[in-house]
Amino acid sequence: MNQPTVFFVDDEQHVLDGLRRVLRRKVRDWDLQFFLSAEEALKKMEEHPCDAIISDMRMPHMDGATFMKEVATRFPDVIRFILTGYADSESLGRALAYTHQVFAKPWDADDLVQLISQALRQRELTVDEHIRPLITKLGSLPSLPSLYQELRQCIDNEGSLSDAARIVSQDVAMTAKILQMMNSSFFGFSQQITSISQAITLLGLENLCSIVLSSQVFQPYRSRKGVDQEVLTEIIEHSLLTARLAQKYTLEETRNRALANEAFSAGLLHDIGKTVLLVQLPEFYQQVQLHAAEQNCPFHEAEKALHHITHAEVGGYLLGVWGLPQALVDAVLFHHLPLSNDSFQFSIPGIVGFANLMTAYRAPYTSGEIPEEYWQEMTQNLSPEVLTRWTTLTDELLASIDETETIMA
Repeated sequence: MNQPTVFFVDDEQHVLDGLRRVLRRKVRDWDLQFFLSAEEALKKMEEHPCDAIISDMRMPHMDGATFMKEVATRFPDVIRFILTGYADSESLGRALAYTHQVFAKPWDADDLVQLISQALRQRELTVDEHIRPLITKLGSLPSLPSLYQELRQCIDNEGSLSDAARIVSQDVAMTAKILQMMNSSFFGFSQQITSISQAITLLGLENLCSIVLSSQVFQPYRSRKGVDQEVLTEIIEHSLLTARLAQKYTLEETRNRALANEAFSAGLLHDIGKTVLLVQLPEFYQQVQLHAAEQNCPFHEAEKALHHITHAEVGGYLLGVWGLPQALVDAVLFHHLPLSNDSFQFSIPGIVGFANLMTAYRAPYTSGEIPEEYWQEMTQNLSPEVLTRWTTLTDELLASIDETETIMA
């Protein structure tokens, strides 16, 4: 593997000197290059492409947000980061429009290195000779939504539930969406949820973040011309039910609420790569859909046959460059792995994989039911006791849902 090249851009020499001094003590396997202006960095990128670029937000002539837009347009597969000391909603939203992650100043060197390392590692794991051209064709991977970023900063700074409620309440549409979801039969609460504070208390901050992330990823596509709205709705409903099943299975198996919440988040995000492909490469998606129907095979096998990649790899790469926890990235990457009894006891990817399989096999909203032969193949290494237990849990959840509800649309 070639040494990754990382560019740092800031108009203040003492900031670059500080970065150079700290990072060269901590990172020995990166090619570090430093620039005093966006224009200088762009000129260098024409001659020497880089893997990741970290830029200050406030710079003369071309600020960080404009610079990131230019990089995204001309060098779409470069991982993009912004350093900013201005975290108000407007600045954050503008910075995130073409940026994968935002770091707040003053930055911690260890955290900075860890997050950049994770993003670079994700490239090594998933962006091979087949995937890189696909990522480039996308034009630019979606950026991390601003409301999610604010909530993550709240959690990382040990903010309270009331702090999170205040952040969400600033977005009227998101507040309405969360209350709609919480009062649907998917969640099955006996009491009516009437306030965002009550909803967050019941959900927990991590689940709240996952719902906000998924909703903000899906929402811009609801009105985009040319997007197959029926297929998008199916992906959304499938993802939500997979999340509920994964949470239910994990809680039954481990009695660990935190792990069950992690499974919920992973289930909600597991098919995010499908959304990216559907919106950014509709012809690719339609071609795979047609091949899967003609060959009577699952969608991911049709992807592999035609293009040597799957939506799981695209989704895992996306979450990786967004800096989401590695456990979630792994669950997205590996949710099509063969299943065994150990999958349920030790592996969130295994649990999400079974929830995904069961949702496709049993749920009312899937555009292509998985073949019976595939179901038998994927479950043949499960004991009858495990299979019966998860089937019973599935029946209970499906019975609690009176009708199909498009609650994330």
